[in-house]
Amino acid sequence: MEDTQMLEKHCPICGKDTPYHVKYEASFNLESLDFAAKKISPHMYFRNVKCDGCSLVYSTPIIPPEDIAHLYGISYFLELSQLEIMADDYERLFFKYIRDVSEITRILEVGCANGHFLNRLKRHGFTDFWGVEPGREAYAKMDDGIKPRVKNDFLGDDMFKHESFDVVCSFQVFDHVFDPNDFLEKIYSYLKPGGFF
Repeated sequence: MEDTQMLEKHCPICGKDTPYHVKYEASFNLESLDFAAKKISPHMYFRNVKCDGCSLVYSTPIIPPEDIAHLYGISYFLELSQLEIMADDYERLFFKYIRDVSEITRILEVGCANGHFLNRLKRHGFTDFWGVEPGREAYAKMDDGIKPRVKNDFLGDDMFKHESFDVVCSFQVFDHVFDPNDFLEKIYSYLKPGGFF
């Protein structure tokens, strides 16, 4: 990746040409970048800037989306003991905001890792749940009962029927999204009118 061209990004809220100031200078090595989730961080990051218009902190410049997609696809997956604790947290959050589950029939989780939260949904009796996970290793470590319900890819425009999900959830994913506005538009397109994200 040493010939990688860095791409300038702009604030997804305020738009192009909105001034910003540098919060943290970049600290990374292109040759050793990896996007695996891990507890001990190598403390590598792109330059972080703070938008003067809305105060959003974002990274610019960054590597191209196809390089990012490649790194997520090949990232290793750590099966850590805290995955069940994280699933407990996700489950608690889900039922905190989705109190009346009688009307909830179809659920999508974006960035479902090895399916630990989808397994929780299954235990609660949900049968029409789906997932999207770009990491090949995380997908490979998924329970065989969950795997057919998960697309091993990034969230795309026509992966599912539009306006077909009652709930779309995504845990610890938004900070990894290349284009937040595009991501939210895709989510919105899959939600039924009145659905929850």
